[in-house]
Amino acid sequence: MKPYRITSEFNAITLPAGLRQRHATKAGVWAVIRILERTATLVYVDT
Repeated sequence: MKPYRITSEFNAITLPAGLRQRHATKAGVWAVIRILERTATLVYVDT
């Protein structure tokens, strides 16, 4: 399967604005999140 999109690495300062707010993916789309340092908090919101 070919990736739809790959972002460059980012940190707390360079985190894209779209990831700082509530957002969703299209049906059937999933993501891989790789944590290279420290931790992240992922919040699922049931809509």
